[in-house]
Amino acid sequence: MMIEHSAMYVNDPEGAGDFFVRYLGGRSDDGYHNPKTDFRSYYISFDGGARLEVMNEPDVHDPEKGRNRTGYAHIAFSLGSKEAADAKTEELRQAGFAVISGPRTTGDGYYESCVAVIEGNQIELTVQVPFPNEKEKTMGEKIVWLFIMIPVCLLFSGLGIYAMGRKKPMWFWSGTEVKDEEITDIPAYNRANGIMWLGFSAVFWISLFMGLKNRKAAGLVLIAGCIVGGLLLPVVYSRISERYRRKEKREDHSV
Repeated sequence: MMIEHSAMYVNDPEGAGDFFVRYLGGRSDDGYHNPKTDFRSYYISFDGGARLEVMNEPDVHDPEKGRNRTGYAHIAFSLGSKEAADAKTEELRQAGFAVISGPRTTGDGYYESCVAVIEGNQIELTVQVPFPNEKEKTMGEKIVWLFIMIPVCLLFSGLGIYAMGRKKPMWFWSGTEVKDEEITDIPAYNRANGIMWLGFSAVFWISLFMGLKNRKAAGLVLIAGCIVGGLLLPVVYSRISERYRRKEKREDHSV
């Protein structure tokens, strides 16, 4: 379940919508007006999918908005960095809005400021921090990713290194054997096979390190690399085999 949107009554919905678009990067729709009730509203969309509805109708009450009261206290906007939070706070201060507190680091680990903006309603400018259990979850996911990927990376890298160090010709298909007399230059043949497997292992190493930052992107790279690599490996090996296999001499049966 997720929060689809929040809503607030204001005296000037157009002005409120303009504030969120101008200062906080929102995108406003064209608005809605019910001519029977004179109800007006605008939906403001933000990055990440959150939406805010600013609305008005004739009989809305407008009591004093004290800082310490029950009900919704503020809307928080994550700026991404302390520098961005500082800059936005100062921008709003220069625009004439009252900074209630901060910027500062709170006891629960947030870096934030609180500003009274449209009609005294408060917003919070903050740097989002993960909850402790989210940190543990992220670390656990990284450990699982490493536990899966490292053996696969070592498998294909090891296969490449093993191929380069073999004295006898390296095979490609499981259960097959390439005899010494079939290959013209065994060290060069094995070196080419080793480079082929090391090149294929690069897909897994790249995915391994990408996955520590972005597992979705790493998964896409891994899938694409396995598909392309799976198709190319037989082709590359066929070229290697063709280059280093000893050509069979045809017998002359002419009389």
